[in-house]
Amino acid sequence: MIKTFVYSGLIFLGTLTLNQLKAQKAADDFKPRPSTLQKILLESDNFPKKELVLKTYNSLPFPDQYIDFALKSKSFNPKKYVITEADRVAVGKSSGSKLGKMGKSAMSGATGGLVDSSAADIPLQIEKYLKENQVAKQMAAKWLDIQDGRAQIGNYMMQRALSGISENEKMGDMDTYKANLLLSEVELMSKSFVIVNKMFFQENEPVARVIRDLALVQADKISIPMAKEKAIKLAIDAYDKAKEGYTVFATSYLYQLDWNEEKAKLANDLFNNKNVNAQAAFDTTTLFNLAYLGKETSMALVTFSLKEKRTEEQIIQLAVKRALNNAMTKLQRSYEIFRPMYPLTSAEPFAAAIGTKEGVQNGDKFDVFMGLKMGKWEKVASCSVGKKDIIWDNESEEPQTKVAEDGSVVELPKLTTFKGKKKNATPTCYIRLSK
Repeated sequence: MIKTFVYSGLIFLGTLTLNQLKAQKAADDFKPRPSTLQKILLESDNFPKKELVLKTYNSLPFPDQYIDFALKSKSFNPKKYVITEADRVAVGKSSGSKLGKMGKSAMSGATGGLVDSSAADIPLQIEKYLKENQVAKQMAAKWLDIQDGRAQIGNYMMQRALSGISENEKMGDMDTYKANLLLSEVELMSKSFVIVNKMFFQENEPVARVIRDLALVQADKISIPMAKEKAIKLAIDAYDKAKEGYTVFATSYLYQLDWNEEKAKLANDLFNNKNVNAQAAFDTTTLFNLAYLGKETSMALVTFSLKEKRTEEQIIQLAVKRALNNAMTKLQRSYEIFRPMYPLTSAEPFAAAIGTKEGVQNGDKFDVFMGLKMGKWEKVASCSVGKKDIIWDNESEEPQTKVAEDGSVVELPKLTTFKGKKKNATPTCYIRLSK
């Protein structure tokens, strides 16, 4: 049994390595075009060590599955965008309205019942910030790259378009392709997103203290001295472990550039027309807007470390990273259009270098796509994560291991495997969460 386990494991790893090489060799043929994303942080006075939080936020790796839009403004102070009662009434959110009360109730629930006094007007402040700073227009300006009175479609947009075209297709009539790009590749601009992140920090100590005090009250009722002493010690030890660190609640608001074929035609008439000064038209147009898709809230509880005592800086960094990553994966689950595609590393069995960081869960189902001509994709198979399958824990820096039947510890490959029928799938295919 031991030999069978080791031998099959080697075959499995060898197969993955071979398929990874095949996939890498053919990877230039078809690649999905990642969506573009701009991340913006709401600054807050309740951040512990605010400069450290901002530094941590700005140093987080940008999600691999998206292209960083890289606009200059990456954070703002919501206090600069004062919301009046007239603003609330205009959107049906006056302090006495049913919608206003529901908003406050929902925010309280999102922070575990803790009061975030700044939360009620946040959606309106975000809207005001996006409009006053013309964020949608900033995004459009990068896509269109208007210079000398005309849209230079061949720069940023052309670069993004070519990222989904095979080398053979690039040998075709690129002049015609470029001239019609704004109309033929509407999806390029439409998959432009903005995430506005709000974080609320709660020190763990006050909550841990309440739990300790309640436990001590119950321990005091125990009549047996030895049992009573043990219960008191357990309560104090639990408090000492839980009091360190923070619980961070991250709420991520998702917006998408409001873009479709009709708007693309209007833009083409205005900005790709020799008879129109594109810059003048761009300066006065109201064509570009952001559509609000929704929000997701996630929390991250970070306390002590079993292996080493964490510094406050390490705790804050870990809490920020976990909370924002969890909120991002929840947005991907809720909004299909925002879901990224991941390359397969193997098709026999299905495997991909994704795991807990990407929010993969047991029971998840994925669609398998194969690249077609000119950036188009076709679903060719389905796969899923079994309820008992091991998911790669790529949030941990420690190697993931499994105990073999002989009691030895075996290091697992850095990927997640999926169950599914191959059909027409190859290692050059990509997968995307289905449901």
